[in-house]
Amino acid sequence: MTHIVAIREGWIELHYTGVVDYAARMAALDDVAALVRDSGVRRILADYTQATIGEAGDSASRQDYLSKAISAATLEQADVALIGLPPEHARAAELAGVVRNMRVRNFDDAASALAWLLSLSPT
Repeated sequence: MTHIVAIREGWIELHYTGVVDYAARMAALDDVAALVRDSGVRRILADYTQATIGEAGDSASRQDYLSKAISAATLEQADVALIGLPPEHARAAELAGVVRNMRVRNFDDAASALAWLLSLSPT
């Protein structure tokens, strides 16, 4: 498994390891969406610092992933802090966020990401 999802105090942690392709990201999206639906927690910290992004040039898989992210109704109005995601992937996540009325921001370190995430008032 390339990801672990856990609920923390007031936020959800999604931690990736190893080579993460779009199929792995779609599986993680399903797990996070289920946890959001079950818990009602809408603050998500997605940590890519111990992952390698695979399939960077696979535009069909990228489109499938973005489509799934945009259509995930349970994630609407979520706040998502990304750590260590390459800029081209972060831009795609931010675009999906605009469509779903989510606040999405990419960070270099966990402390800054978590501080931002926990400072936000609910949308």
